Amino acid sequence: MKAVALTTNESTSDRWFEALVESLQDPEEAIACLAVLLEEMDDDPTVRDRAFVRAMTAVTEGQIAAGHCPEAARDALQQFEQGLATPGSGIIYAWVAWLRAIGFGLVIQQGQA
Repeated sequence: MKAVALTTNESTSDRWFEALVESLQDPEEAIACLAVLLEEMDDDPTVRDRAFVRAMTAVTEGQIAAGHCPEAARDALQQFEQGLATPGSGIIYAWVAWLRAIGFGLVIQQGQA
């Protein structure tokens, strides 16, 4: 992870998130972050959803800061967050829209059982 300048007024959580966003400006780091998150999902839906949205937010902000995607990617992320709160909303489509908005794609491959 890249180092970032920190001020004494920032909380540890804010500094950690800023460092994460900066590291996720690299598309390969962003892809790795999402891949790990998908593989290590928590069984608790609330924890899982919160962690997933937090990571998606960091990836979005990093990719916007790097100029790899338009600020409209935040709108796709917001739609995804709203979908998490709405059962049966077709949330996967909002997620795919977010992936496309940040310049990524979805690859499905056979995994290990």
